[in-house]
Amino acid sequence: ATSIKLTEELDRRPTMDEIAKEMHLSTRKVTNIRRALATVARGVGWSDDDVHWSLSEVLADEKTDEPLVQLEKQELAEALDRILAAIGAREAEVLRLRYGLGKRGGAITLQEIGEKLGLSRERIRQIEQRALEELKCLIGSREMI
Repeated sequence: ATSIKLTEELDRRPTMDEIAKEMHLSTRKVTNIRRALATVARGVGWSDDDVHWSLSEVLADEKTDEPLVQLEKQELAEALDRILAAIGAREAEVLRLRYGLGKRGGAITLQEIGEKLGLSRERIRQIEQRALEELKCLIGSREMI
């Protein structure tokens, strides 16, 4: 930005000294910054084995899954929704909470589920057991495939 600003003001390309003075940095520091930016902009590589990285690889977002992984997760989530839709809504909700399924966060205890749904811990255990039995029957009969 400083280089562009000075180019417009001076009506010519600024020298490293002029840029350094404007940025209140040493000429050496500005030179090092420019080299680093140029390296990233054109990609990083080694001449030995002719490997080059693109800018997107150098600055990759490590928190975001690759597209194929995202697609696989989406397909699994849809399959899970289809399976849970085949049992009762309350049973499905208990399984989602108990095992941390979907976007609801991590698994929680029977007691926590009971408090959340206004039921006893024992009643939640019974609902969970019935839901798991229903799923076993569905899978055994291959209705879900």
